[in-house]
Amino acid sequence: MYKIIDVEIQGFWGEFKAFCSFNNDVNIVIGQNGTGKTTFMNILNAVLSVDVSALAENEFESVVVKLGHEGSTRTVRVTKHDDVPFALAKYSIGQKKFALPLIGVDEIRSASLYRRRAAEAAQVIKDELAGLVSLASLSVYRFRNAQEYDAGDRGAYNRKLQGPVDARLQELMQGLTKYQLELSQKARDISYELQREVLMSLLYQQEPNPAKTGFALTYDADSERKNLMSAYKQLGLSGGSVTKRINEHVKAVDEAVRGIRSWLDDERERKELKARGERVDRVERDDQLDFTPIEASRRISKVYELSLQAEKDSKDVFSQLDLFLKIISDFIVGKRFEFDSGVLTIVEPKKFSVSKLSSGEKQLLILLTEAVLQRQESYIFLADEPELSLHIAWQRRVVPAIKSLNPNAQVVVATHSPEIASKYKGSIIDMEDILHVVS
Repeated sequence: MYKIIDVEIQGFWGEFKAFCSFNNDVNIVIGQNGTGKTTFMNILNAVLSVDVSALAENEFESVVVKLGHEGSTRTVRVTKHDDVPFALAKYSIGQKKFALPLIGVDEIRSASLYRRRAAEAAQVIKDELAGLVSLASLSVYRFRNAQEYDAGDRGAYNRKLQGPVDARLQELMQGLTKYQLELSQKARDISYELQREVLMSLLYQQEPNPAKTGFALTYDADSERKNLMSAYKQLGLSGGSVTKRINEHVKAVDEAVRGIRSWLDDERERKELKARGERVDRVERDDQLDFTPIEASRRISKVYELSLQAEKDSKDVFSQLDLFLKIISDFIVGKRFEFDSGVLTIVEPKKFSVSKLSSGEKQLLILLTEAVLQRQESYIFLADEPELSLHIAWQRRVVPAIKSLNPNAQVVVATHSPEIASKYKGSIIDMEDILHVVS
C-alpha cells in the first residue's frame, strides 16, 4: 500500500499555503497552540478518509497528496467548488475524477436526499482510495457532535451516551475480539492439520533413502518422555492415563535398546574371540530381540517432529497478540490482561472489564489496539495529540510501542509533548515551517 510523500494545501485558513514532506517511518508535527496542527491533521484525514462533513467544515481551497510505494507514485487532488444548493469537492485520483457534494453539520437535518447522494458518492471514492492506502486515524477526545449522528442510527446514539473515549474503546475491543477469534480458528486449523498428518504418518511409506534405514541405538529416556508429553499436549491429549502410557512406552523402548546393545556386545565379543582363534561357545539366550518398541519409537519421533512444527506455527499465529499483551503489561504495571473467550479482560489483581480502567489507561489501550489491529500491514496512522491523559513516562514510550506492534506503519503525530518529540528529533516537522503566507 502507498504512503504519503508530501501534502500541499492551498487556502489553508483562507490565506496560507501549507506544504509538508513526510518520511515512511515516524513524523512528529509540533507547534504552539493555534498554529494549525489539528486543522492540518483534520484536512489530511478528511481527504484520505473521504469525510464529507470534515471536508465541508475545514477551510481550504485545494489539497494535493502525493503517495508513493516501491518507486511508484500516485496523486490525490481535492478541490472545493461553490455550487447550488451545496458545495462540491472534486476528487482526482490518478486519471479518475469524482464529484462529492459537501454537506456540513448545520445542513444535515434538512438535507436527507443530498446527504444520501453524498454518502453514495463518498463510498465510491473510498473504494477507489482503498486500493491505494490503508488509513487509521485517532483523535479519541475529538468526536463529532450529537447533531451529526443519523437519527436512525441507534448505535451512534448509544455512543453519544457513552462518551467518545468509551465509544471508541468499545468499538476497538469488538475488533480485537474478532481478531483474537480469527487467530484461534487458525490455531484450530493447525491442530486439525497436525492430527491429519499424525494419522497419515502411521501408514507405511517407502523410505526415500533405503540405505539410511535402521534403528538408532542412542536413547535418552528423559528427553523422549519430555518430548512426548509436549507432542501429546499439542494434540490435545493430557492427563494421568496419557502420562502412564507414555511412561510405559519409554520404559519398553529403553529396555529394548538395552537388550539389543547387550546382544551386539555379545556378538562383538564372540567375533573377537573367533578372530583370535579361541574357542567360542554357543550361547543360548533366554530372551528374544524385540524390535517392536524401537519401531514404535521411530514412528513416534515423526509425531514429535510434526507437533514441534505445529507448536511453532501456533506461536507464530499468536505472536502479535502476545506482544500486544506484553506491551500493555509493561505500561500498566500491577494489572494482568488476558483474553477470556476472546474478550480482553483484566484478571489481576481482580477480574474486571476494560471499561473500568482510568481515562489514561483507556487512551493508551485505544492507541495500542489500533496499532495491533493493523496486522503489521502497510498503514498510514494519523494521531492528533496522543499524549492527552498519558503519564509522562508513557508519552515517552507510546510511539515506539506503536511502531513495535506495526513496523510497517507510517506514523504521523501532532503533539505538544516534548517527551514524544524528543524520541524522534530527526523527524520533527514544525508548523511554522509548513505554513506560508500567500502573497
